[in-house]
Amino acid sequence: MGASLEGSLERHEKVGRTLGGTLKLGYGQDKAEKSISRPDLLAANCGSGAPRGCGEEGSLGCVTGRGEPSWLPVIASLIDGGLRDGREHYATLLEARPKAYVLDDATIKRTKRVNGEGLEWCGVYDEQLRRWRRQRLTDAQRREIDRLKGALRELRLVLAQILALADELGRGTIERQLAKSDLEVGLEYLLRADPQA
Repeated sequence: MGASLEGSLERHEKVGRTLGGTLKLGYGQDKAEKSISRPDLLAANCGSGAPRGCGEEGSLGCVTGRGEPSWLPVIASLIDGGLRDGREHYATLLEARPKAYVLDDATIKRTKRVNGEGLEWCGVYDEQLRRWRRQRLTDAQRREIDRLKGALRELRLVLAQILALADELGRGTIERQLAKSDLEVGLEYLLRADPQA
């Protein structure tokens, strides 16, 4: 289970690095990673009309021609991928619920950080979809934006569930168990034990 959770977290973090690297074309890895912490850059540069620096190095894309959102496929893949990974991550954490002691504090902390950042990005995606919705769009683009708004609502819900479950699991990590006295562990075991066993 630990490997599955770690893989899910790594994929989630990779999306952030990919997003930063994709959106900061021509920049080095260190600047790309800094852009990840600046979701406002995406919202500021993928807006309506011709945003500042459209087409220049470091540009985050632009609305072209008849107002077609050129970054729609990128945003769609990030929302859909985030939702898929979030569901998988939540399922993995649910498996750990009856035995939270298999997790450590560092894993819980990383889970909270990664999924908290995912929630921040949801606000950026939502703003971007709103901006594009005001543009002249084809029927297919309009349907895709509407679909993505629904997926984004679901993504927010899944991320909130992950964070709540991480809080719950954080109270039973291996470090928390090792900090208890033998008496506390014994009493917890006896109180949990099935009296008919």
